[in-house]
Amino acid sequence: MSIEAIDAVWTRSRAKYEARLVMLLLANYTHPETGVVEASAEFVAGKCRMDARKLRQHLAKLERMGELRAVSGLNDGERLRVELTPGGQA
Repeated sequence: MSIEAIDAVWTRSRAKYEARLVMLLLANYTHPETGVVEASAEFVAGKCRMDARKLRQHLAKLERMGELRAVSGLNDGERLRVELTPGGQA
């Protein structure tokens, strides 16, 4: 858990509604030293109570907004590896 990442989402993220929930969940699982989140899409979708398709839509939107950067995995639907950049602070 990364308190800094969670705080960054609360204070800087422009994401709203379900997309904000996705950001907060990802922040909760951010590795404190690397700043990278590694989790299965199934796990993230389940925790957010949404299906994988909806999760992929939110991830794509968040990436377009500059809220996260895909390290790998946004298209394969299995394993996610993302770096959060709340508020587009890449």
